[in-house]
Order: sequence, then C-alpha cells, then structure tokens
Amino acid sequence: MSFTQKSSYFKPLAVTKRDAFGLIGSPRLVQRWLFHRWVLVVRAGGRGCETLIDYQSLVAAYDRYVRGDEPPLLPSEQRAAVAATGQSGSNGGARQ
Repeated sequence: MSFTQKSSYFKPLAVTKRDAFGLIGSPRLVQRWLFHRWVLVVRAGGRGCETLIDYQSLVAAYDRYVRGDEPPLLPSEQRAAVAATGQSGSNGGARQ
C-alpha cells in the first residue's frame, strides 16, 4: 500500500521524527522538511522526549515532493556544495 493511499484504518494524529524517517525512507529529506517548515511540529524534542510531527502535514509534504517540488538544501548542505565547487561566498569565506 502506498504512503498516501486511502484505507479503512485510522491514521495517527502525530508521528515521531524517527517514524517519519521510516515512513518516508530518507532522513535527510525529513530534516529538510522540518528545517524549511514544510511539516508542522506538534511537540519539539528535548531531554527525554521525541519530536512529534503532524501526520497530515507529513502527507502534504510528501505529496508536494512527489509532484516535483524540491525542498531547499540545509545550510550544511549548501556549505558543502560551495566547498565542493571551490567557490567562496560574498564574504570571502570568512565566518560571520
């Protein structure tokens, strides 16, 4: 059964970030959705509790991705892409 297929069972209101990684199959993609606010965080993680993500917003983000909408890169990925191409930013590579 597909991730977004309709079925007769109840869908959860929220899933843990770890469960979202398993449902989507790509932790990096879920991290991008979280960082760029494609999904709604129900409860932020912290000491002793996991991050909870609204299930419907996860499905909406997945549908958006399947339709071809790519989330922007994470800042760490942007830095790595710049370093790989050998280019420096507008500040000459100095940290701010």
